[in-house]
Amino acid sequence: MGQLLLVRAFFSTAGFWLLGLTSFWHFRPLPMILGQAGLAVLTLSLAFARTIGFVVGASGGGLLLQHASFSRVLMMTATAILAATAVQVLLAYRPPVRSSW
Repeated sequence: MGQLLLVRAFFSTAGFWLLGLTSFWHFRPLPMILGQAGLAVLTLSLAFARTIGFVVGASGGGLLLQHASFSRVLMMTATAILAATAVQVLLAYRPPVRSSW
């Protein structure tokens, strides 16, 4: 489950970043509706990925816990969350990029 959520988060981040670089879809109903429909299809497709995601996520988490203590795992998780937060702060407070097209 964890691996599946990680991959989903990476694709979501990349998708939002790419959408932020464009403006053709802003305030237009058709791209927004198509995006919602695409999200529904992708969400339903995740129901068929549970064998892979559950096994990889549980195995990876179990291996990490086996080779480190639980407090170490929590420290690593907190560090990853803080790193992601720092990146979000940097992205939120940087000057906007002006596109010429």
